[in-house]
Amino acid sequence: DNTLGEPQGLDPSWGGGHSAIEVGQNIYQGLLWYKENSTTEYVGVLATDWKLTPDGKTYTFSLRKGVRFSDGRPFNAYSVWFNYYKMAVLNPPQGFMIGPQLLDPGRVTVQDLNTFDFINPTASQLAKMKEPNQSIQVIDDYTIAFHLKQPVSSFLDRTATLAGLMVEPTFVQEHGGFQGNATVNEYVVAHGSPGTGPYIVTSWIRGQSITMELNPNYWGPRPHVSKVIIQYKTNVIDAINDLRSGTAQVLYTVPFNMLPDIEGAPGIVLAKSGLSYVIAWLALDTRTYPLNITKVRLAINYAINKEAIIQELFRGYGVTFQGPLPRGMFGYDNTIEPIGYNLEKAKQLLAEAGFPDGKGLRPLSFMYPNDAFLSPAVQPIARVF
Repeated sequence: DNTLGEPQGLDPSWGGGHSAIEVGQNIYQGLLWYKENSTTEYVGVLATDWKLTPDGKTYTFSLRKGVRFSDGRPFNAYSVWFNYYKMAVLNPPQGFMIGPQLLDPGRVTVQDLNTFDFINPTASQLAKMKEPNQSIQVIDDYTIAFHLKQPVSSFLDRTATLAGLMVEPTFVQEHGGFQGNATVNEYVVAHGSPGTGPYIVTSWIRGQSITMELNPNYWGPRPHVSKVIIQYKTNVIDAINDLRSGTAQVLYTVPFNMLPDIEGAPGIVLAKSGLSYVIAWLALDTRTYPLNITKVRLAINYAINKEAIIQELFRGYGVTFQGPLPRGMFGYDNTIEPIGYNLEKAKQLLAEAGFPDGKGLRPLSFMYPNDAFLSPAVQPIARVF
C-alpha cells in the first residue's frame, strides 16, 4: 500500500516524488546507485567503473556489457548518449537535476534524438556521437564521457536520480519521439518504456494500483518476488488495516502521529533505512524587521527545543543538523554542532537586540505545509511557536 499517491507518469524524466521513484527504479536503472545506506558512496549499476579528471569537469564511465532492455534490445553507450542528451536538449521537468545547466546541448537537436539509429548508428551518426568537443561523448560502444560546463560535485548523486534512469531509445522513436524543447513523449508518460530494471509494468489502473512483474531479460540476480502490486490508498487508516490483516505486506508510508498504531504490532516491523534527505526547517525572511537582526534569529533558534520535537512529534525518527544541508549529504560538515535548546541564551540575545522579554517584537505570521504525511506533526510544531 502507498499513502502518498500514484506517479504522474512512467517517464522518469517527467514525474517526481516518492511514488515515481518506487516504480521508476524498479523498471529503469541508472549508471550508479548508493552503496548500502551511504549517501556519499556509490556502486555501479549500468556502469562498472568511473573516473574524474583533475579539473573536475569530465566524468568517464565504463558500461556494463551484456545488458538488454526488457524488449530485448541492447543497452550501450548510444543508449546513454540518447538519454542524457534527451535531458540536455529537451530540458523536461527533471531537467533541474540533469539538464542544460550541466550539459550544453551544442549541435545536438530534437531531430537527432528522433532519427538516429541507437543500435547500429550510421558512420555520420557515430561521428557526431563521438565528437570530443561536446557535453556527452561516446568513446566506444561501452564507454561514455561527460564534459560538464563547470565542476559539479553532486554529478554522481544526480546520475542516481530519476533524471539518470534509462529508457529505450528505439521504443521512444517508434511511439512518436519528441516534438520539441520542454516536451516529453506522452506515450511513455502513460505506458512506460522498456527498461533494464528487474521488473516491467504489466498493469496500471489509474487511481487504484500498479502491477509489476519480472523482466524476462533482466541481467541481474532474479528477484525473490515475482509480482508486486502497489495499491494507492487515500485513507491512511485503510492502509494500516490492510497491513494489519495481511492484505498488504508493505506500507509506505505512515504519518508520524499514526506510528503508535503499528509500533509493536504482531508481525509488523518498522524498517529503518538510515538517513534521508527529508528535512524540516524554519524559513525566515531575513529582509524584514525584526528578522533582519541576527540576534533575533539566533534567539528563535535557541528557543526551539528541537530534540523534544523529534522525540515527541516525530517519534524519534530524526536527527538535528546545522545549516542548509542535512546530515549524510555530500558537503555536510560534521564538526559543526547544531544549536541546542537554551531559553536563557534566547532571552539574553533578545535583550541585546533591544527586545527584553520579547517586548517590542511585532507579531509574526507562520505558514506551514498542509499535506497528509507532514501536517499531523507540523501543526503541533506550529502551535509551539
